[in-house]
Amino acid sequence: MGVTTIAAADLKKVPGLEKYSPRRVIPFVVMPDGSSLLEFGAIVMYILETYDKSHKFHPTIGHRNRAKFFQGLFFVATEAYKAVVPVFLLCFNMKHHDRDQEKLKPAKKKFTEDVIGHLEKELNYDYYMGEFSAIDIMFTYVLTLADMVQEDLVTGKAQEYLQRLHTRESYSKVYS
Repeated sequence: MGVTTIAAADLKKVPGLEKYSPRRVIPFVVMPDGSSLLEFGAIVMYILETYDKSHKFHPTIGHRNRAKFFQGLFFVATEAYKAVVPVFLLCFNMKHHDRDQEKLKPAKKKFTEDVIGHLEKELNYDYYMGEFSAIDIMFTYVLTLADMVQEDLVTGKAQEYLQRLHTRESYSKVYS
């Protein structure tokens, strides 16, 4: 599976992109038959089922934690991702004093209540499922985006969790 990086600013400029992503959204995966797979959670599930044959990052069918895994996967893909994107877009490449606080305040509130609130309730171990899983990889992305905007959004258990995720060797390989 090859990876092509497209900067958000270039989404409207890339010729032919709508063939693979009609709404010009990322992420998407071009499948072996030339079709496209859209949606963050669907992409993660496809990658897990295609490449994680040993189930290192997701539970097997029938495993007692499989339902919680799906809950976490869909929460990150639908709620957490959609809560962090508006905050990130309102802050990206802007100094604090240039940010539209009127628009930013409700976006920050939604992220804090929905995502940080969820993690405060659900994080009872070092990792979301107890053992490191694909859910932690997904949360790393969302929480790192939130942390990058320097609005003090990632606090409490979520901050400790993000620090643990950032100290993993795999994190430094991906983000260095």
